[in-house]
Amino acid sequence: MHLMNVLLATMVAAIYIPANGDDWTLLKPEDAGAGIPTLDFDFGIVVSLVDEGEFANSNFNAIQNTVGQVRSQEEEVSLVSPAPAEATFDIKMVSCKTNSTLSMSLTGGILRDSSNRIGTMVSNRQFQFDGPTPQFGAVYANGWAADPDGYLVLGSQRVFYQCASGEFYNLYDQQIDTQCSPVNLRVVGLVEC
Repeated sequence: MHLMNVLLATMVAAIYIPANGDDWTLLKPEDAGAGIPTLDFDFGIVVSLVDEGEFANSNFNAIQNTVGQVRSQEEEVSLVSPAPAEATFDIKMVSCKTNSTLSMSLTGGILRDSSNRIGTMVSNRQFQFDGPTPQFGAVYANGWAADPDGYLVLGSQRVFYQCASGEFYNLYDQQIDTQCSPVNLRVVGLVEC
């Protein structure tokens, strides 16, 4: 019985509970990675299947629903160049900003959307934006970065998973089902076209 109490106490301590005043900025992976934790421009992401390479033909545009869930849907992404002159990060791709584009900022490892919600991996391992603080049971809310190759990473993790949900895909940090595909999240500068 003592072992069961210790396990239960350990599990409870790992659950983020906003009402307890937990510090959500501590919710980050232990492996920090070698990414850039702050970008000085707003950006979007293009979701590409891992086995199709860097500039694959079947890119998925990252969008966001009204409650903050990040989704991808297969569509042609309008890529333009060159990258904005003011960017200090080596952007390899730039895209036209649309009404449905997920626009983000990254400061000190914290990812925010255009509504100032925080980019989190929630308890079911889904990528979404919550705020003003992460939701109960959030797993990660800090530790985001752009790696030297131009991908969005969480700690040292560069591979994420998109899982079919009707006409679109939800994004996760783990393979939650056999129907999920490994993907990379390419940082793209956003420009008005």
